Amino acid sequence: MDITKKDINSITFEEIVEFCRQRVIENLFLDYKKNKPADLSKHIAGFSNASGGLIIIGIEEDTNGYPVAWEGIDNVNKPTDWAHQMANNVVPFPSYEAAVTNEVEGKVFLLVRILEGDSTPYVTKNDPTVWVRTGNVRTPVDQANREDLLRLVARSSGAAKKRKTVDELLEFEFRQLEYHRTEFERRNRTRFGNPTIRHDSQKSLLRITVTPFNPTRNIIDIPELSNINNLLHKFTPSGTDLATFASGVYPIANGLANVRHTSIGQVESIQIKNNGAIGYVVDIAEYDGGDNKCIFVYHMLKHVMDIMLSSSLLYRSYGYSGLVNLHLELHDVRGANIYRVTTGGLDSASDDLYAVSPDYNWDLQFTTAELNDKKAFIDRAAELLETFHWDLGDRGINIENAKTRVTADFNFSAYGLVDAEEETSTDD
Repeated sequence: MDITKKDINSITFEEIVEFCRQRVIENLFLDYKKNKPADLSKHIAGFSNASGGLIIIGIEEDTNGYPVAWEGIDNVNKPTDWAHQMANNVVPFPSYEAAVTNEVEGKVFLLVRILEGDSTPYVTKNDPTVWVRTGNVRTPVDQANREDLLRLVARSSGAAKKRKTVDELLEFEFRQLEYHRTEFERRNRTRFGNPTIRHDSQKSLLRITVTPFNPTRNIIDIPELSNINNLLHKFTPSGTDLATFASGVYPIANGLANVRHTSIGQVESIQIKNNGAIGYVVDIAEYDGGDNKCIFVYHMLKHVMDIMLSSSLLYRSYGYSGLVNLHLELHDVRGANIYRVTTGGLDSASDDLYAVSPDYNWDLQFTTAELNDKKAFIDRAAELLETFHWDLGDRGINIENAKTRVTADFNFSAYGLVDAEEETSTDD
């Protein structure tokens, strides 16, 4: 069992013991500590400046980095509180999570997972040295070494450029997929009948792009991509609308895709890439029986949540832990009637509520820990719903009502999400 890819809140004492018995050596992403180190903040900064990783406290290693004893540490004085205090000594504040296992004879293992930082370089408040995790040691980067420091400074902008490139590629591929699907349906009228395909002016496309912070590394290999049924099982639970649509995916460059037109001509497209990038496009324009275009704000959120929940399941299945970027685009909605979520949780139109801009864009960032925590997920979803309302001209909604509706409308357990407090905690 490779516990380095598991949610640290679900790792047990027994699993760590078994992991140690497998003689897994320390590496770029894994560090053992027998006791709580006084300089944990330096280790957190070092992992943040590298590619992230996992620190397990309660394991003694030999000089070569192999585990030789694994007794854990005393479960006193809330070990996670101490870890939070150490992380607070790092600037900029790092992205991390801390947890303890279940207790066995008064002992626990303390786990600290650090995510690849997006604001490098990271340092500690009491030490100006820049630390970088390399192999199984911390290596101080000499501040006089301009090349190394410039690399750290430029890393976040380089990752942003790569994400932009991935997003542009997904959009280009979608245009190609839609064009060829449209032509295919028109050429095969005997099979599809006279297809209803909307003109561009009738559409309002919602584009959703989800990417790991640095999409230069593949998290899904080609053999795994070729096992489509297995991959889809790790992407979305069976029985959902998205699962039914995604079941029709076919190979494209470095990934899988599908595109279709609904019975009323709305286009829908999904792309899953081996670097973890996910692209989804859907026409959300609806009409009220005439020519009045309507946009249902909650429908927007539902599509976003479907993709984010599926992303959470996919990343967890393939062991990705880190920052996740969400890019949203809404196109061609100027003048559309906006159906907002009312205090009672229903969708309602207003004569004076309509989109004043043709296009909208939103960019958000999550951690995989947030995506795996039901309560954190619902909180972020409600905040996004409020943002949609405000930007589209409404004063906003009642956040608690929004959370209630989101909680009721989505089967979080099917995606393996529970509240952190619902899990049995021994850190009290």
